[in-house]
Amino acid sequence: MPAAEQGEAVDVLVAPAGRHGADLPVVGDRGLNSLAGRLLGSVPSGVTHRSPCDVLVVRTTPGGRC
Repeated sequence: MPAAEQGEAVDVLVAPAGRHGADLPVVGDRGLNSLAGRLLGSVPSGVTHRSPCDVLVVRTTPGGRC
């Protein structure tokens, strides 16, 4: 099992995609539209903007199901 990485969530998710030549990383999005989320940005948004490849964002329902 790989060691846990520490740092900003977006960096921790994007870095392995570049290191391992990922074709299509997948991230989940709960679809929350809070004021803080709009001001600070979301992790899925950050990953899609900073990833070296395409990213599949899967939106879940409030109950956690796809």
